[in-house]
Amino acid sequence: MTRQRLKTIPSLGPSGQRGYTLIELAVVIVLIGVVLLMAVPRIQDTMTQDRMRSAVRHLAGTARELKAEAVREQVDHYLHLDLDNRLVWNTRDDMTAETRTLRRSQARSLPSGVRITDVALVDAGKKTQGEVVIRFFSQGYVQPTAIHLTDEDRIMTLILQPFLSTVEVQDTYVDAWQTSK
Repeated sequence: MTRQRLKTIPSLGPSGQRGYTLIELAVVIVLIGVVLLMAVPRIQDTMTQDRMRSAVRHLAGTARELKAEAVREQVDHYLHLDLDNRLVWNTRDDMTAETRTLRRSQARSLPSGVRITDVALVDAGKKTQGEVVIRFFSQGYVQPTAIHLTDEDRIMTLILQPFLSTVEVQDTYVDAWQTSK
């Protein structure tokens, strides 16, 4: 019979104990606390900005989509903004009254804390309440418009220019007469 040798693990005596001291643990906890103290306000700011950015992305995407559909389908499309109730929906020229009512009842609400302060239509002036309708023509242009959104901290402007396919987004309040560059 052959004897197998077992490897022995050296035991750690009182002079070679492994572990962390209370001071080391306290320093690590303090460092984690300092990092969290600096990170939490940034996370809160990011969450607030995300609501605003989400509303801006949704409106800009809807505007681009309506413009493309109007040209593709050769039917005028409309973006409806209910400023008092913070609702957004769209319709088309060839919809029945029932379908328009159904679309209105399925309107999407803006994220909490975000509202449309006013909408500046170049040919109809500035509206601060009620319903605003923005027309996307089948020929490929849109009614010139500046939509101003706000939350508690900031204001953003979406600019719809008649012949451009993009929606310009500004991080400040831009008056309608400033939209042409």
